[in-house]
Amino acid sequence: MRPITFMFLVCSLFLAGCSSSFNSIKPIYPEIANPLFPNTIDNLQPTFRWEPLQESNITYDFILYEGLNSFKYNIDASTGNIGKEVYYRENFAEPQCKLDQPLKAKTEYYWSVRIRRGQSISEWSLYDYVYFTGLGIGQLHNRNFVFRTPNETGN
Repeated sequence: MRPITFMFLVCSLFLAGCSSSFNSIKPIYPEIANPLFPNTIDNLQPTFRWEPLQESNITYDFILYEGLNSFKYNIDASTGNIGKEVYYRENFAEPQCKLDQPLKAKTEYYWSVRIRRGQSISEWSLYDYVYFTGLGIGQLHNRNFVFRTPNETGN
């Protein structure tokens, strides 16, 4: 292999990046990452936060789902393995939601927020994630926000 070809291949592997776009509400915490490799939060009872909308007379709804174990159920992880609903709260004014009970340790969860404007209710917020590896592009569309919980000791 010629040196210039080798250098091109090596550089291509390191020219990686990603991009996220949001259809409505942008989450602040837990932070969003590649949905195939979600961030692990630092405690089992997080306060979910998102960027507030600069409108008056709006409220929010919040929903949280436990994720399905894709290895246990033989599911394609790229589809977003949403399991059962574990928490729902509606019609509150602050752009945050604190859970009443702690979550399970070492578990993947999916969450979303929607907006209420009087009698009108928006769709649940989703995001698209595009990643570049230098050798190709991957795209994951219309995803709920995802994170993982730590083990019981917070690690």
